[in-house]
Amino acid sequence: VSRRFRWMASMGSAQTSIGWAITNIYLGTGCSDSCNGIGTCVSETECACDAGYPETDTSCTWPALPTSLSESFSSGSLSSSMWGVTTGGRLASGTYFVPAGAYYYFSAAGTRRIVTAPLDT
Repeated sequence: VSRRFRWMASMGSAQTSIGWAITNIYLGTGCSDSCNGIGTCVSETECACDAGYPETDTSCTWPALPTSLSESFSSGSLSSSMWGVTTGGRLASGTYFVPAGAYYYFSAAGTRRIVTAPLDT
């Protein structure tokens, strides 16, 4: 079973930006199947897979995937093997949003999100 996790906030471009941050993430085992996280259930037994993913009779399929994610945001860049899509944020450090250390800080107007790369959870 695979999943992608998203942290996202949407702000109109004319609205005042409100910052937020995430830090020290761990995602591991424990989720049940739901089109493997890459599709939408269209009936009790059928998935409509996201563009670019193979479809079988009853689900969407992934190649072999990592089973966990651990991120301290301290390396100076986001790894493409752990993160898929990022919008409206940046790596930061200090004590502005979290007590100490590095974090991913969201402050831009418009859509703000971070999406994990596919995981086998």
